[in-house]
Amino acid sequence: RQSFVPVANKQTEITLSVELSKTSRIIYNAVDFKAIGDEGNSTENWYMANDITLPNEASGWVGPTDYSGKFDGNGRTVHNLKLVKTEGGTGLFNSVAVGSQIQNFIVEVQTPNPIAISGGTWFGGVVGQFDAGSTGEVLIKNVTVKGAPLTGGGVGKIEYTTIGSSAGWMWLMAGGFIGQVGSTYATNAAQAATVTIENCVSDIEIVAALGNASGYNTDAAHRSFGGFVGRSSRTNVSFINCAALKPVTVLGGANGENIKQDYMVGGFIGAVGDRAEANTLGTVHIDHCFAAGSVTLSKLTGTSTTNVAFAGGFAGYVGNHTDTVLEISNSAVLAPSVYAKTVVPSGTPPRVSQGRVLGYAGTATVTLNNNFALASMKIGEDAANAAVVTTGVGHDTVQGASHANDTASGGFKNASTWTAASPNGLGFSTSVWDFSNIATTGYPTLK
Repeated sequence: RQSFVPVANKQTEITLSVELSKTSRIIYNAVDFKAIGDEGNSTENWYMANDITLPNEASGWVGPTDYSGKFDGNGRTVHNLKLVKTEGGTGLFNSVAVGSQIQNFIVEVQTPNPIAISGGTWFGGVVGQFDAGSTGEVLIKNVTVKGAPLTGGGVGKIEYTTIGSSAGWMWLMAGGFIGQVGSTYATNAAQAATVTIENCVSDIEIVAALGNASGYNTDAAHRSFGGFVGRSSRTNVSFINCAALKPVTVLGGANGENIKQDYMVGGFIGAVGDRAEANTLGTVHIDHCFAAGSVTLSKLTGTSTTNVAFAGGFAGYVGNHTDTVLEISNSAVLAPSVYAKTVVPSGTPPRVSQGRVLGYAGTATVTLNNNFALASMKIGEDAANAAVVTTGVGHDTVQGASHANDTASGGFKNASTWTAASPNGLGFSTSVWDFSNIATTGYPTLK
């Protein structure tokens, strides 16, 4: 009962075991697929026999919570996944737990209308949140998320608008692929779970115009956005051979609300850990990945004296605990621009930082090794106040190294930049990555 249909990224490896195929519920149609989210099915194993097109329903998709089963997409595609949920974990899988394995499919996602947030939200096209809390492993492999084709042309985006009107903590972590890896609240200890995300692609744009409801006032509003993952905190996670292809644009605080605005935006990952809390342990390991979309963080207002605006072409921010670890190796940033801008609160300078690879690092442990960035990338507050970076560049710096083979038209269009060993290249494997269209795209695709 094994199948050898090519998987989502054109690889021929099917990792579904004979034992799993015998115990899986087979998905033949949209009715079968929707049962994934039914109460009581969070531990089921699933296997897709066909491509699935979900119906146009105003209520949108209802995904499973704390999913711990094994889902094998068999190289199939899920079309027309509409995400409309305004609070909590939101994605194809609202949240996943230890023991889950999710692999081998493409999912086409859209938010039919910009989502008005009503409470703490963790949003990703594939997974809303993994909440680490016990020993075990999570594996996500060979999965691609795309913007769903729209009637009349164009593709869907992940879009947000007004933040709700009730006071309190208003977390928002959004990524094209996964919203948050790890817990928002935990004791001062690293979580025992290990998450591996491998051979995955986020090919969907994120747009957030976060004006708040009139009179809105809250204690804190931590908002992290990444082209691939919004935030990682209190767990150990590895991203291997992954890519984020589309822009991330965040325009916040339109109504001048009096809030503590922590905005952290990255082309691949928005934030690692947290600026305000000391107990955000865990290791984030990133190897042979790249981010290709522009990063824009702008129009932040408000009267709080603790405003921050951190933006990085790859990672926006890493936090303030020395046992929080961020490792980025053999990775590339192809963003044409990285902008971060905020309004200066009266009598207080803003906390604004931009970087080609990393926007800002607190006191956490950061290791950067053999990373490249597009030499023509513009860094600054906005298009009128930005310039290319000529100082502080290098393989092991927050700006990354420039490469002689990159082009102003976007990307590293010489395959040797990707395949050559350090320090001349990134060491991408030709058995994993396809370079046949690199002269056009400026980056490889997964096989």
